[in-house]
Amino acid sequence: MCDGLGRPLVVTAGFATALVLAGGVAADHLLQMTWVMAAGYSVIAAICLALAVRAVKAVEAVASGPRPSEPRRWWRFAVPWALIAIATEFLFDLQMLLLAGLMEKPDLAVFGVCARIFALAAFGVTAVQMVLMPGLMEADAQRDVASFRRRLGDANLAATAAAMALTLAALAGGPLLLSLFGPGFEAGRWPLVILCAALVVRSFFGPAELVLSLNNRPWAAMPAIAAGLATLLAANLWLVPALGVTGAALAALVSISVWSFARWRKARSVSGLDVSLLARFLAEPTAVVK
Repeated sequence: MCDGLGRPLVVTAGFATALVLAGGVAADHLLQMTWVMAAGYSVIAAICLALAVRAVKAVEAVASGPRPSEPRRWWRFAVPWALIAIATEFLFDLQMLLLAGLMEKPDLAVFGVCARIFALAAFGVTAVQMVLMPGLMEADAQRDVASFRRRLGDANLAATAAAMALTLAALAGGPLLLSLFGPGFEAGRWPLVILCAALVVRSFFGPAELVLSLNNRPWAAMPAIAAGLATLLAANLWLVPALGVTGAALAALVSISVWSFARWRKARSVSGLDVSLLARFLAEPTAVVK
């Protein structure tokens, strides 16, 4: 939680510090912002570690030892979720590495700023979903399928609406926001809109990984992740040389779309449940969440 709340604050502080120090973030000043964010992430990581150690000690104090099935359960759930988090949180870090050999430094700087703004927008959409997740988990624990489907539809609707609002905000206010980073960054307007549109796609297809985990199949999301990353690589090689920054944003959109569709389809085949927003408006046979 402290990482989820702290990361947007650190990114914002990095932008603000770079603006103060440089009077506008040009390509050669992004390193200052990177150092500020790296320092902030280090502090957040130290806080998370301290809280985790404290929690583990509290568990050891009241428990005689791990249950026999606990290590196996940990490997079944924690490892795939760690991989999902890495692939999701660091998708654009991987994208930046892939683009390093395909784009000039000024274009790379523009895309980097768009990617950081996208990260802030993604946090906002995720926060909207998280508000509704406790009710979703409660419905699953009670095996209330009707309530689970209703709450899932509400979460998807809220997240998709938030993503659409952010996309419209990027379309209207993107040039002004990007101009704060210096001359030439206004070129990121349409790439930023395209990246925000990827949030709409991701929100529309719903939290498939969660449903797979509730059905004891967390590893089933891995092929979708692999397909998304492979698509990202292929789309970069195809679109970036021709379209530059816009091509990089389109590559991310295509990758997230493939990833989202693949995990939605897998969740439906495993659980029999349509986890997308469309299910909220269409009648569907009742499915059992195992």
